[in-house]
Amino acid sequence: LAISDKGHSFMSLMVSFLTVSRVTISMGRYSESRGYLGALYKECRELIQNVVCTSGHNTDARAKEWRNNVTYRTIMMLRCAMGVIDYPEEYLNVWDLDELDGDEKAEMTKYIYYDTEGYYSHSNQNA
Repeated sequence: LAISDKGHSFMSLMVSFLTVSRVTISMGRYSESRGYLGALYKECRELIQNVVCTSGHNTDARAKEWRNNVTYRTIMMLRCAMGVIDYPEEYLNVWDLDELDGDEKAEMTKYIYYDTEGYYSHSNQNA
């Protein structure tokens, strides 16, 4: 009784093809996500630079506080975006980050959470 090795050769070829295809798809997704994250950092950096350039002539305390506030909130939004990306490894909810204090968390969730009435929270502010 002789068993041919053609079946094993064919199966090893198929497994190799599927493995390479899977790795190629994963690398494509990684590269795409990395590009989006890089664009996110770039846009946030440009936003902060534009805020400073357009309001830099105003040097009173209120303008400085506003620039610092915009910068801080932009950085916190970036941190939250990274928290979402890191969730599968760290299992830490974004809203439980150490960087978010009570006031900052309340301010951010005011515009993000969906209320039980079926309307967005910020659309009911004027009501």
